[in-house]
Amino acid sequence: MLVLVKIATDYIAHNEPKVEEKDLCIRDLGYFSLGNFKEIEERDAFYVSRLKVNVRVYEKNENMERFKDGKVKKQSLYKEIDIEAIMDRLEPGEIMELLEVYLGGDKNYEHGY
Repeated sequence: MLVLVKIATDYIAHNEPKVEEKDLCIRDLGYFSLGNFKEIEERDAFYVSRLKVNVRVYEKNENMERFKDGKVKKQSLYKEIDIEAIMDRLEPGEIMELLEVYLGGDKNYEHGY
């Protein structure tokens, strides 16, 4: 198991050690890039990180909107999860798992195990 702790985004982008299958990468302080997470997932490895304020969390939308011709509207594929609202409902010490979520801003990709 490989544990990575880094403190600067430039360091992550240019000095990434080789991540192997089943490794666990830890991104303390929220320093990460979404592209780096995708690479970790593609290697069948895992990561843990604090969530940056500007990263949005989505889930698949079961009620996608469609055009008149039946094609799905791309912007309706995902719906944003209101993390603050979830946190407000939890009791101190309570944990909630979101098993299949998507992270992004402009790009979304699957995350979760």
